[in-house]
Amino acid sequence: MHRDICALREIRDGGKKRINVGGVKLMLCRRGNQVLASENRCPHQNLPLRFARFDGHKLTCRFHNARYDLESGELEKKPWLLPNSGRDCLVTYDAKVKDGRVLVDLDPDVVG
Repeated sequence: MHRDICALREIRDGGKKRINVGGVKLMLCRRGNQVLASENRCPHQNLPLRFARFDGHKLTCRFHNARYDLESGELEKKPWLLPNSGRDCLVTYDAKVKDGRVLVDLDPDVVG
C-alpha cells in the first residue's frame, strides 16, 4: 500500500530529499514528474547517501563511487578499495506521483 510522503514541489527537479517515514530512511530523487525511492544508505558499507550524486536514474555514492540504478536497485559500478557489507543491491521502493503528492509503497523491492 502506498503512503503519502510529501508534496512533489518539496523536491526540486533533479534533486534529492531525505526523509524518515515510520522508521524507514528514504532517499527520494526527482526526475521531472517522476520520483524514484530507495533506502538512504549505500549497501556497500552502510553509509548514508546524503552526499550521493543523482544523474536522472542513477545514484553514485560519494564515499567509494558505488553506482546504482534507481529503477532496479542493481549495482552498476563496483565500489573501489573496500570490501562490501555482503549485499550488492540498493533497496528500492515503488513510488508514484498523484495529484502533486509523492506516494511510496514501503514494502521494499529487493533485487538479488
